[in-house]
Amino acid sequence: MRMIIACSIPLLMLVLIFAGTVWMQKSKSPKVKRMTTRLGMVKMDEMEKEIQQKSIQIAYNVVLYALLGYTFYSQFVKHEMHPVTLLIAVAGILTQGFATLILRYRSTKGDEDYQPYPIWKTLLWIACITVGLTAVGSFIVFTVIAW
Repeated sequence: MRMIIACSIPLLMLVLIFAGTVWMQKSKSPKVKRMTTRLGMVKMDEMEKEIQQKSIQIAYNVVLYALLGYTFYSQFVKHEMHPVTLLIAVAGILTQGFATLILRYRSTKGDEDYQPYPIWKTLLWIACITVGLTAVGSFIVFTVIAW
């Protein structure tokens, strides 16, 4: 029971910080407005949003490649299996790919100058590549097992 409580404290703190931040941003009280200004929680302009987006993208890529590097290191050097880390890395890559695809399609949907590549063709390419890589991987695995 103590372990559950000890593990839930950081999650509870994170939720409280998030709720406090949202409350500070939505509050109409002058005291809270001054406090948010002192803490540097002001509304971002376009350049600050762009800088924030780039820093998030760089941090995401660093974490993703570190996770992939650790997974491959533990698999091929230490000969240990960590399927959860590989699953998290693959889920991150797939989420990024699908989010980019959907956001690009939505942002260029009504644009006359830019005709987006049809989404069904892109999904078909993804499915074909996945089937091809699965077939090659299966062939290699079955060849190694039979050898």
